Amino acid sequence: MSYQSREPDLTLAVLEETENDSKSVFGKCLDCGKERIGDGWCKDCESNAFKENFGNWTSENTNIDDFIRSTQLNANGSVEYLEYINFEQFDLIENTNKGGAFSTTCSAVWMEGPRWIWDEMADQWIRNGPIKVALKRLNNSQNISADYLNQIYKYHQCENVADFFGITKDHTLNYMFVMKYESNSLNSYLDETQGMLCWKDIEAG
Repeated sequence: MSYQSREPDLTLAVLEETENDSKSVFGKCLDCGKERIGDGWCKDCESNAFKENFGNWTSENTNIDDFIRSTQLNANGSVEYLEYINFEQFDLIENTNKGGAFSTTCSAVWMEGPRWIWDEMADQWIRNGPIKVALKRLNNSQNISADYLNQIYKYHQCENVADFFGITKDHTLNYMFVMKYESNSLNSYLDETQGMLCWKDIEAG
């Protein structure tokens, strides 16, 4: 048998080995046995867990609920989804005197923090609170529309998703975006988007 006749088999074997190594980088999920697509992240199991939890929370706004659920079901990692966060989870809330015609920004401490730390020993995600966050109140946002949230979803898909933790609702019944403290990129984008839509689209829903 000539070397030439063996070369295609050898090449195929190398390609298969490389592909298998790539699939095994993050290991298999201990629950379902499927390959993980990121550190500790099994898309099927995480999506199912999110679905099971849908009945345990609501923002009391269908557009916001759908928006948050969409990020959760399409997430490919721990920083790629949003949460609805109960306002009672925030402490030491202070007005930073930053804002404009459409919003007000506060600093706060999120006691639980985001579920972003993978505990290898326990084989589960844990929260890393307490952490300091920025709360951007959207004034008169009780009837925030799907059109406005679509603009935010585009940002969430294309920009630094790790700037954005989720949404809450304060005691005035206005919605607030929960962001990394001093998240200038998202903060600026929200200001620009609010000005562009002039809130008439936000209140259309």
